Amino acid sequence: MANGKKIKSQDVADLAGVSRTTVSLVMNGRDNSIPEKTRRRVLDAADELGFVPSAVARQLRRGQSRIVLCLTPGWMPSGRADELWGGLSRMLDEKGFACVFSRSAGSTTPLRQLLSELNPGVVVPFFDLSPSDLRLLDRLNIPVAEVYMSRSGNDSVTPWGRFQRSVGATQAKYLLENGVTRIAYLGTSDRLGSDISADRLSGVREMVERAGLRLAAYDSVDLSDTAMQTFVKRIRDLNVEAVCTFNDDYAAALLDAAKSVGVGVPDRLRVIGVDDLYLGQYLTPALTSVNYENNFADVYTPQIIAAYEGRTADVNPELGIRLWVVRRESA
Repeated sequence: MANGKKIKSQDVADLAGVSRTTVSLVMNGRDNSIPEKTRRRVLDAADELGFVPSAVARQLRRGQSRIVLCLTPGWMPSGRADELWGGLSRMLDEKGFACVFSRSAGSTTPLRQLLSELNPGVVVPFFDLSPSDLRLLDRLNIPVAEVYMSRSGNDSVTPWGRFQRSVGATQAKYLLENGVTRIAYLGTSDRLGSDISADRLSGVREMVERAGLRLAAYDSVDLSDTAMQTFVKRIRDLNVEAVCTFNDDYAAALLDAAKSVGVGVPDRLRVIGVDDLYLGQYLTPALTSVNYENNFADVYTPQIIAAYEGRTADVNPELGIRLWVVRRESA
């Protein structure tokens, strides 16, 4: 609203020099036939005037909300997760959708509670929804985009599941190529990260067994000093040479525990993390870690839109899964 006047789509059309129909197509994300130059002119005019189309009116016209409800686990916040959520939100915004994120609904608070206040056009869970929540969404006729989970029960078909296995496989492959034969895996006991940890363990195990070896040990623990030191003592007694950790936080805690127990890194034990967090280079010894190109928004956006439209998207299985090892002193 400018100078007390409510801005209408006709005002945007007049400023952009286009028809109201063109404004409607652009603002509602149905602009595939609109030249990019025209689309940009409409968006610039809308920004200049402060025009915001009525969500209620749009939903009444379409019969379907364009809200994308992303259910994310209540993990400890990290820069890598922010990259994913930010990229996904930007790409969906460009397609005319509004992204809403919840870090509790469906995990620590009932999904029903949020759905009583919000009417999403599609739900995107990044963890396994309960059977009751899936039934609720079915009854409400709200589609679910299977970017993390597969309702067939086989999450290996999802980009997220493939990526997590590839992370573990990359850790193990690096260690094997550097002469390590006795490898252990250290996972998280946090319920919200346990599925990801299990997938990464599967990737480590598969790579080790492909080399004709067996995983020497694995465990899921919390980040406490006691749990970490107990794990270090156990793998020391098993003559483990290297550990693939759930992420860099677990790797950092393991380095500290190894020092406390008197197990030298990397002389006696090698450690490799995941995420290549900035602080890893300042640990003692500096942390070797798996890094990755965060292209998930490129994968997920077509899947989410396809679910919204009631169809299945073709997914490039390689997209978003480029990984590499940043080698430092710990392994």
